Amino acid sequence: MTSAAMTRSTQYRPGWRGSGLQIKVRYGPTGPGIMLIGELDLCSGGQLYATLHTLAGRGVDVWLDLFNLRFCDCAGLRVFVRVNQELQHTGHRLALRHPSPQLRRLLSLTRLDQALAVA
Repeated sequence: MTSAAMTRSTQYRPGWRGSGLQIKVRYGPTGPGIMLIGELDLCSGGQLYATLHTLAGRGVDVWLDLFNLRFCDCAGLRVFVRVNQELQHTGHRLALRHPSPQLRRLLSLTRLDQALAVA
């Protein structure tokens, strides 16, 4: 399978904000992974949830690469928690990789760093 066939990308851009979130899904030997690029907020959280919910239904661990995520608010955290709960019902988990120092601080303040796998 070519790398192009293994990657699916969706773009969500709320027109009135001028910002957006790009979601790139990659399938690897350890399960599906998602790279987030841009801003995760109330406007883009629904699109991310739909993608994660679909992957959670497959009964595998899912990881999020947050290296290129510039912003995340409480709506984004809510998506992480909700999907992690769905995955836990099937014995799997959501892993957050490469969060920014600001996001690590937010996860720590909300104690979500204890509930979610953060690397």
